[in-house]
Amino acid sequence: MVNDASLLRNQQATTVDITTANKELLRCNTKGEAVVLNHAGEQVLLQEVLLLPALTCNLLSVKKASEAGLSVQFAHDSVTFTQPNGRLLLKGQSVGSLYELTGHALRQAVAAAAATVTQNPTAAEPS
Repeated sequence: MVNDASLLRNQQATTVDITTANKELLRCNTKGEAVVLNHAGEQVLLQEVLLLPALTCNLLSVKKASEAGLSVQFAHDSVTFTQPNGRLLLKGQSVGSLYELTGHALRQAVAAAAATVTQNPTAAEPS
């Protein structure tokens, strides 16, 4: 889930209700694809990313990543997202009560100019 429409490409209308950790209900009306620059400087394509402007930060769904075939492992203070072939796709560190991914989402003007995007069938959101 992202809070900035400029992080999405191929935007589509949708209707999805999201319940936050503090039980607040948010309605999403837009979804699309986002490109994340990972820890290795590679671009990773995330699909089915929801736009929720009310969020204070971008979030990645562990459940959606797992459903898309990624292996998600938590250690004492880190998290990794690995493809079925064993390739490390994303990683992050514990920050407070959340895990912050190394890397960042690219604005679509930047992502469109890039030559290579790692295709990944994840229905997940960037951090």
